[in-house]
Amino acid sequence: MSKKCRRCGQENDDERHFCEQCGEPLDENIRLIMDYERIKKTPSKIKQEAPKKDDDDYVYVKREEKKKSYAVWWAVGACVVVAVGIALYFLLAH
Repeated sequence: MSKKCRRCGQENDDERHFCEQCGEPLDENIRLIMDYERIKKTPSKIKQEAPKKDDDDYVYVKREEKKKSYAVWWAVGACVVVAVGIALYFLLAH
């Protein structure tokens, strides 16, 4: 019994796995393995269409430096002046 090529119709010996004339796989298992290998090597369209991350994707925001609050220092200074004034009043009045 011989194997007939699906592609070109060439009659081949039973021991052959590929057609003598065109090289087409004669066994379904070999055809599946070759299809799998071909698909495995071919890049997927989905992977190609996926967006690539670039440095442009990130937005860098510069933090604003906190302004020194001089109001707190003025309030502390005023309290010290008032406290010293009250202390001097009581010390000098008696």
